[in-house]
Amino acid sequence: MSTRSLLMATTLALLPCLSVAADVQEAWRLLPAEARPAPTELPARSAYAVATAPAILAAAPATLRLPFPQGQREALTLAIEQHADDRYTWRGSLDDAGDYPAVLSVSGDAVAGFISAPEGIWELVPSTVAGESWLIELDGDRLPPCRGPVDPGPQAFSSAAAGKPGAAQALMDSGDQVDVLLMYSPAARDAAGGVSQISAQAQAAVDSANTVFANSGMRMRFRVVGIELLEGWVEGTSSASTELGLFRSNASQQARRNALAADMVSLLVANLPGACGIGYVMRSPGAGFAGSAVQITDRDCAVGNLSWVHEHGHNMGFEHDPANGTSPTSASYPWSFGHYVEGQGAQSYRTVMAYQCPAGGCTRRPHFSSPRVSFNGFPTGVVDQRDNARSGDLVADIVANFRLEQVWQGFANSFEASP
Repeated sequence: MSTRSLLMATTLALLPCLSVAADVQEAWRLLPAEARPAPTELPARSAYAVATAPAILAAAPATLRLPFPQGQREALTLAIEQHADDRYTWRGSLDDAGDYPAVLSVSGDAVAGFISAPEGIWELVPSTVAGESWLIELDGDRLPPCRGPVDPGPQAFSSAAAGKPGAAQALMDSGDQVDVLLMYSPAARDAAGGVSQISAQAQAAVDSANTVFANSGMRMRFRVVGIELLEGWVEGTSSASTELGLFRSNASQQARRNALAADMVSLLVANLPGACGIGYVMRSPGAGFAGSAVQITDRDCAVGNLSWVHEHGHNMGFEHDPANGTSPTSASYPWSFGHYVEGQGAQSYRTVMAYQCPAGGCTRRPHFSSPRVSFNGFPTGVVDQRDNARSGDLVADIVANFRLEQVWQGFANSFEASP
């Protein structure tokens, strides 16, 4: 991603303090201002350094207080999800209705996260300093778009692709669970600050995706079967579409995917030229697409901008909004399109697959289009025209069987299939 920004930051500390009730934790406290650049290329309106205390999240207080420039808010704790010994997710909501989720992902001492607030989207990005993160208010109007989607070409339906594990067999795995392998480049690891930091961002990308599925009333959820380094990957030497093709054919990627039985695979990079992400699109749903169920996302866009789940949306046959997508007759289904609501001031928004609305100011919210679900008082889709949630439910069993499930065992920062 080419956009650069250096931001003045106010330092915050996430500290355990005396609470007004036994089940309420005072989460963050403002400290004297300090000028430091935020370690991210994201276009941002503001950034704040925070010192994190994951133990507070693990304790799952009924209420967690979060600081914003406008003042403190309280988030209700909804769940704690344990993924591995040192990796877990805190899920909460800024409101009783659940319209504004807050999701914080922990890997070791690194904390990443996604907060959908009424005024916009905030992302928690792990710092290169141990025990610190950055609370960043995103500027969605200035983020680069998805580069694509990309037609997979004949390779997607070749006999070699169809012969991969799980592709030519009867549907045995439930579409309620899709197994994903997240790989990262050496440059992405170094830019993030280390293995714990990039692992926290990877987990946060998955957690934000599962938030989107839940908000959209969909059956599917992603399960992580691996977060791993793709050794030897050198990024930025060619166009985004060329790099996507190289990743699809990469022998190490294919070997790890088969070993872990991952239905879909992604690569997090430090710099994707001119785009937030790129992925192949499944316009003819079926097992033959399995070999092309891959995507690349710039790590700076993966979580707060929801680009990681956007690109896997393409892998599942989802298109952009109709003005920026293919024709309905060429799509996986005539309704496989994103949606936006504009002209409503602060209530304007767009769903995950939609490009920015023509007038701008449509915040990307964690929803796939669905006429059965509303946000800010407006349906998030149009019947038989914009309904990615319906498409997702239809292809769930297909995608879940791109590779047949194996029993697996997790380790600190990577996973290996059990024999």
